[in-house]
Amino acid sequence: MKDKQQEIIKVARDMFGEYGIRSVSVDDICRQISISKKTLYQYYSNKAELLDSLLFQEMEKVKTEAFKIKAEANNAIHALLLVSKLISRLSINAKPAAAFDLKKYYPELYKKFVDKKRQMAYDGIVMNLKRGISEGLYRDNLSIEVIARLYIQKIEQMHDKEFLQNMEFSHECIFEIMFENHIRGIANQKGIEVFEKEKENLNFNIDDTIA
Repeated sequence: MKDKQQEIIKVARDMFGEYGIRSVSVDDICRQISISKKTLYQYYSNKAELLDSLLFQEMEKVKTEAFKIKAEANNAIHALLLVSKLISRLSINAKPAAAFDLKKYYPELYKKFVDKKRQMAYDGIVMNLKRGISEGLYRDNLSIEVIARLYIQKIEQMHDKEFLQNMEFSHECIFEIMFENHIRGIANQKGIEVFEKEKENLNFNIDDTIA
């Protein structure tokens, strides 16, 4: 991606996050970078196309980080913990105004983004379940597709403000309970023993980038 194009994406991301998508115009972005609209239109024909490119780039960044995490993890349990923490941090740090505007004013882009995000999460969890089975940590009779979809639902519910509005527990506490219940539901005896052995050294703090 060209330097100027990358600069447009970065400035748009920062401005959308701070002010919301609807409030920021193409003119605002151009003024911030000191370029003409003609220059911006060389890369993006309109605001929706700019948004689409920005969202795609964000997804690719997450995918790259997730692959790196999984490659460095000790085993499937450790990998699932680290990737789940990454997804949770992204959910917590998401800008409500930008998400609201995207859903309301760009519903097709919103649906496309959500569908891709869920598919990426689903593919990653399926891979994790297969890895855990191959490592002898997860039961080999699991309904992989069903479990993957249920886990995505758990992660999404964990960050649903309405679902959590009357709860007096921290995100860290909720995450730890959810994760442990999931592992105990899919692990065989060896996997449970590995989890128990490693549990004291596992960091369930979602805001911490180090496990």
